[in-house]
Amino acid sequence: MSVWQTILPWIAPMGILLIGSALMSGSEAALFSLRSHDLKKMRTGPGKLAADLLRAPEQLLSGILFWNLLINMSYFAMVGIVGARLETASKGGAGAAVTFTVANLLIVIFFSEMLPKSIAVLAPRRFATLCGVPLSIALAVVRPVLPAVRIANLAARRLIWPGFEPEPELDIAAIERAIDLGTGDTALAVREQSALKNLVQLTDLRVDACMRPRSTLPLCHPPVTPEILAETLSKSLEPVPDGGQPPTGYLLVIEPGGDHIVGSLNVEQLRPSQFDRATSSIEPVCYVPWSSGVSLVLDHLQRQRRSVAVVVNEFGDTIGMLSIEDIVQQILIGRPELASTQPPQEPT
Repeated sequence: MSVWQTILPWIAPMGILLIGSALMSGSEAALFSLRSHDLKKMRTGPGKLAADLLRAPEQLLSGILFWNLLINMSYFAMVGIVGARLETASKGGAGAAVTFTVANLLIVIFFSEMLPKSIAVLAPRRFATLCGVPLSIALAVVRPVLPAVRIANLAARRLIWPGFEPEPELDIAAIERAIDLGTGDTALAVREQSALKNLVQLTDLRVDACMRPRSTLPLCHPPVTPEILAETLSKSLEPVPDGGQPPTGYLLVIEPGGDHIVGSLNVEQLRPSQFDRATSSIEPVCYVPWSSGVSLVLDHLQRQRRSVAVVVNEFGDTIGMLSIEDIVQQILIGRPELASTQPPQEPT
């Protein structure tokens, strides 16, 4: 039997396994390269299935790695079988078997690892959307096995690295030294140190010290009309007086028949084509007490992937709001006097 007669029957199954391995490698790179704004857009579009998989990232990664390992082991098992047959073929020999094995190793490295991951990183949202359905099916198949995989992984870590401890976080002095060494511009270094100081102060800064009071917020009841959006947008583009507070770009939506804020709409990020159907772009808000620290609110917003936190007092009444942009402004500019009213007194 000739060399090609030995190889040809195995090309189709090996090609299918190669595509499966490339899909797993690319989907891993694409899904874990997505940013928060990508996930926000995917949750309301065709990529919702892929975005939902990231709600359990540890389970997702375990499933992808399990399938990738299983596919690659099956692929090289076939390579071993074909190599053994090539070695005994009339026109083959040891040289043909070694050449076939090395060629397949290079094919796997390039076509199932390097190439799909490079493409996935360049267009993560599109790649993740395309692989959402097959990846969901693959994870559903191996989901009963994943607890055993996690237990084995935990046992291996306890046996092999029993004294493993996470790397300690950098202290403030180390970060300041890194800033000093990283720039030769004195003015830039001062601004960076100021931003770092403001970032650290978020831990002690309370929400009521930098929130926007309710009396200054643009509010409306649904439905949101283009006229309301145009008015809010024009106010957000008004010039800011010296030392004044820039207007928020958010329109806050009040529940029908009540006075509680239930949603937010970033008017500045709306496209003109979205003005007629702006109600579908309303984003839910999260609620925080007025005595919370700003750093905790920032963490809360990031975990829930929200843009606006509504501040409530001890009676549950809405007294203001704090957005992601306000927190970033607090870090960069450091203006604790954002609130134009006195903060509520602490309950006795």
